[in-house]
Amino acid sequence: MSDKSQTGTMSAQKRKYQRKPLVNSDQNPSMQEVKAAQGKENNADLSPNTPKESPALRDSVLEYLQAGNTKADALAQAIKLNLQSGNAASNDELLALVEELAETLETEMSEEDLLNKLADEHITLFSDDLAEPHFFCEGIPFRAPSKHVVALIKHHFYQIKKRMPLKKNIKDVFDVLESKARFDAPKISMFNRVAKKDSALYYDLCDKRLLMITPSGWEIVQAFPLFRRYKHQQSQVEPVTGGDPWEVFNFLTIPEEDQLLMLVFLISLFIAGIAHPILAVCGDQGSSKSFLCNVLNRFIDPTLTERIIQPKNERDLIQTLRQKYVTVLDNISIIEQRVSDIFCQVCTGGGVSYRQLYTDEGENIAQFRHVVIINSIRLPIVNADLMDRAIIIKLQRIAPENRRPEQDLWHSFNLAQPRILGGIFDTIVKAMAIYPNVKIDKLPRLADFAKWGYAIAVALGKSGDQFLDDFTRNVKHQNESVAEKNVLCQSILGLMEGQSSYLGAVSEVHKELKKIVGEDAKDKTFPKLPHNMRGQLDLLRSTLQEHGITYHYFDRQKNGVKILLSNSSVSESNASVPAVTGTPAASKPKLKLLKTVTGVVDVGEPELETFDFGEVGNA
Repeated sequence: MSDKSQTGTMSAQKRKYQRKPLVNSDQNPSMQEVKAAQGKENNADLSPNTPKESPALRDSVLEYLQAGNTKADALAQAIKLNLQSGNAASNDELLALVEELAETLETEMSEEDLLNKLADEHITLFSDDLAEPHFFCEGIPFRAPSKHVVALIKHHFYQIKKRMPLKKNIKDVFDVLESKARFDAPKISMFNRVAKKDSALYYDLCDKRLLMITPSGWEIVQAFPLFRRYKHQQSQVEPVTGGDPWEVFNFLTIPEEDQLLMLVFLISLFIAGIAHPILAVCGDQGSSKSFLCNVLNRFIDPTLTERIIQPKNERDLIQTLRQKYVTVLDNISIIEQRVSDIFCQVCTGGGVSYRQLYTDEGENIAQFRHVVIINSIRLPIVNADLMDRAIIIKLQRIAPENRRPEQDLWHSFNLAQPRILGGIFDTIVKAMAIYPNVKIDKLPRLADFAKWGYAIAVALGKSGDQFLDDFTRNVKHQNESVAEKNVLCQSILGLMEGQSSYLGAVSEVHKELKKIVGEDAKDKTFPKLPHNMRGQLDLLRSTLQEHGITYHYFDRQKNGVKILLSNSSVSESNASVPAVTGTPAASKPKLKLLKTVTGVVDVGEPELETFDFGEVGNA
């Protein structure tokens, strides 16, 4: 092959991947020569609206389009140049000029160049935190490769060429786009429904628009790459400013003493980047539990699947929790230990990892901090760690005379939702201004929620201290619920009734506790073997503290490991021998919150701790 032939081949290959201007303005100073190359049939006179008297303007617009700019940008440039040069062309004439030049370029472009031009006009490239490529197209993010985006570009191509592009050209173009998105495009953190960026909060309306909230107000803006999108998500109604968020209780049967806590919880769900409590809604049949959960879902995260049953395996559960900002689990009877651990991570913020397939080493990693709502007749939480992160709302059965047809309720709700939602956003604006000045001496668990809750309560016209009191009261009820449901906790309360301390080998203490509970020792909350007791005691630590009881394990000696149980609510002078009865005495020690547990270091919440589930089978 000659040098000239090799050079020509290399040039052709280079042109295939480098999008050069099709028309060189130095060699083609006017549009007339471009049109002459198209043949006599295309060399018709320009439209009467085209400004023929300004060849320089035409060349500038042509060069601007050749550089890969959109028609809108080219039109804006034409209007600017027209004003600077003092030409008399109207905006309509300039629009016709831009349309004509753009159409001419598209006709002359190679198929691959045209596909690249269409991609530039309609697609924004970026990658997420894990360097996974994404296409942002028409206000919606798509994970690359995306069949929808490919179909859209092919559709635009067909509108111009009246035929579909070759499969090879489509593949080549989108392979390059995916590579650029992965390695060259900006890296953007992505969220689900709510996000915090710079000093603003954002809420995804899922209709190609976002709602931006700052201390100075809220407004609806055009969407940009920030949120993930899933098929089940539905668009939110457009909020109306000036509404009253308390109007939500026209549709919820919440006891009056819990209404401030419930409304603060609802509004706090729009605050991104904090740990939100798990909401446990329980009550008899006919207490409107399901309706309450659906209302909360429609305010925060409208979806096609409002309430779901708990998936059978952990992998499916994680996938469900990941794709929903608010997950409502319906008719839960009991929450097992492993599921409880997952809920704790989802609440406070954590990550999970699992293999993509059984046979490869690929890894799926999910990091998120989402909201879990549990709907049940009886409280299904038995784990103290999960209970410590929960708000419990107990509903009463609705009297027959107070019942309304569900269709009428939803009709009224749909009418009220825009103004209630607007009132919620108005409240958040006020709370954002109040929040920096909030000072709380003793923050409870979920401290960020407590601080934001204080600010939200003040923004609602209520007392922040009242919110804290309501929250503390709810936490105390949680500890009582744990004590009632946990057999180990019950046995320790019975053992320490009336005595200040108890020292013994772990095996001996386990035997004494087993005598107290009797047949209940078969319950899952009671350790079957003595060496399992330490782990289950650690889960009960905060609940036992509320009853004034602490514990300390000693190093192993010849006669085994010993444990010391202490009861600060009983003075040594009034201490008596251990009461070994079937259940604790009716008069329980007064609740008292201790600052520390003897011999145990108090650690904060983990920062995005990661589970590794290994190979977890599909359901």
